[in-house]
Amino acid sequence: LKFCPHECHLVASQVTMKPILCALALLLTAQAFNIDVDDPPDRLNTEQLQRLHGLMDRDSDGKVTLGELKGHKKDSEAFWAKRDASSVLDDLDIDGDGYVNEDELLSVNLLDPPCDDAKCHRQRENNRREHDLSFKHADEDGNQLLDEAELRYYYHTSHHEVIRLELTKAHAESRDKNKDGELSPAEFWGNAGYEDDDDPTDDEIDDVLMKDFKALDEDGNGKLSVQEANEWYNGRFMAHQDMTDLLATTDVDEDGVITQEEMTGSMFDEGRNNLAFNFIDWWTAAAQKGEL
Repeated sequence: LKFCPHECHLVASQVTMKPILCALALLLTAQAFNIDVDDPPDRLNTEQLQRLHGLMDRDSDGKVTLGELKGHKKDSEAFWAKRDASSVLDDLDIDGDGYVNEDELLSVNLLDPPCDDAKCHRQRENNRREHDLSFKHADEDGNQLLDEAELRYYYHTSHHEVIRLELTKAHAESRDKNKDGELSPAEFWGNAGYEDDDDPTDDEIDDVLMKDFKALDEDGNGKLSVQEANEWYNGRFMAHQDMTDLLATTDVDEDGVITQEEMTGSMFDEGRNNLAFNFIDWWTAAAQKGEL
């Protein structure tokens, strides 16, 4: 799930996803890596990369900045989210009225295998809480039904600031063991990346996770507020890191921008980062939107 373009680039063990969202995550992964999504190209040629560079270069100065990379990534994700919502609506709209009601959504969750332990029951409770919050805030017209636009927010919560913040608050409350209103490293990470069910202590958190935690901890007090934690859960933190990494990998002369020559040359070394996957994904989205 690490390179999914939407919700699922979060550490997998931290995400309490509804069963249908787990399936959707696989679809998003396929889209991120262009696996059987309307037969996308295996790689982009020089002309395609040049045209993609032109789309990303919003001020037409011949250079793509970090901000332009992040903006293009966001636009592409919005396109895939809208497409996903349409596909999910087709699958879940059992009565064909153009809406999904709560019973139709919950009927999918009933496909869960039986629960036979306390951990599983806690997970079910978390899933139901996530559903309740997501449905309530996605249903913007209050008619107890989700249309295609609202369904997009129900599944892609990072695209709806209120839903994402409410989910972060709920998660933080469940993880905040000492009830001080903030999350220590151990509370925030939980048992992410650890084999047993026991949460680690702050001293046991590995260096990679601690580096991310410190980057999120803007006020440097050693704990994360809800707002600070939300930067992780809404995807902005990882998006910034991913695009910074992409820029650094592509920017051969290290001047902080990507020229056409640097972008076309980067595709000939596809072992670096996930450049090819990003560029092909963005090309495919742009082609389907008719921008090319």
